[in-house]
Amino acid sequence: MKKLTLLLLALTAFLTAKSQQVFHSQPSNNDDESILPSSYSNWEDWGAYQADDFTLTENQTQISEITVFGLQDYIFSVYFQGLDVYIFNNANNIPDGLPTPENPQSNALYAFTDLNNGSDYAITSLGGDLYDFTIDLTSANNGNDVILDAGTYWVSVVPRFSYSGASITSTYPVIFWRWFGSSNQNDGYDAVFVDPTNHFEQGLTDWVPVYSVNSDLSSTLAMVISGDNVSSVSSAVKELISIYPSPSSDFLNINLPKGISVSKVEVFDAQGKTQQASMNNNTLDIQSLATGVHFLRIQTNSGIITKKFVKK
Repeated sequence: MKKLTLLLLALTAFLTAKSQQVFHSQPSNNDDESILPSSYSNWEDWGAYQADDFTLTENQTQISEITVFGLQDYIFSVYFQGLDVYIFNNANNIPDGLPTPENPQSNALYAFTDLNNGSDYAITSLGGDLYDFTIDLTSANNGNDVILDAGTYWVSVVPRFSYSGASITSTYPVIFWRWFGSSNQNDGYDAVFVDPTNHFEQGLTDWVPVYSVNSDLSSTLAMVISGDNVSSVSSAVKELISIYPSPSSDFLNINLPKGISVSKVEVFDAQGKTQQASMNNNTLDIQSLATGVHFLRIQTNSGIITKKFVKK
């Protein structure tokens, strides 16, 4: 319980440090019977990867955070050793390259390997075998913003594990982290899977749709991508817009600078699902929300921003 509490506190501090807009949301279906591994083996130096696409509609878009949802149900704290993240250009409806840990920059548009836990990413343990990752891309990119133009891109998130003395062929379903599918089945192109070294001896050495591996698998992966349109709401205005208190159990106040008005607010949970909450005179009633991290999307006369808060 102490470890879980510390993880949640770290996640809260990690998430509430920035304000941003949700660009892409694919809620998790939490179906642990129809998922594939997306992980790398430090012990045997091979990986099995999944990737899904997202589309940006505006140039000069800063991608700040990516959150992915999945599970690993065998002594996570012992076997987990790190995290890699790849962003690819789109090429004929699949990623334009393969994850290659030995030479990561040769294929990916961005390749972040062996990231630092606590600064580059946060782990959320939701109880049982559920483990989600939230990646701070600016930190992962050595303090430099990740800026993308309008277009379609692919992301692959790859936790690393070591399992000395265990057979990966027989135990990978529990050793490896597996990426949940999403209930959103019609968002962009089909999620894909690859086993570049043919470790499973199925010939899947290039990207293939995940449902071609198993027809029960989801065609989309669960993830939330957020950031800022660089040319939209000015950073000065964003700094002046605040929400408080957070954490809160009942009401959330929205503090606005002079000349800024709110036309619409939306609340999303950490998995990107819309939540019901009413607002009156810049005060949001959050009593009906479940405990945990939420996103508040605020539409103003100067643009749209997203703040994060915690319901306790």
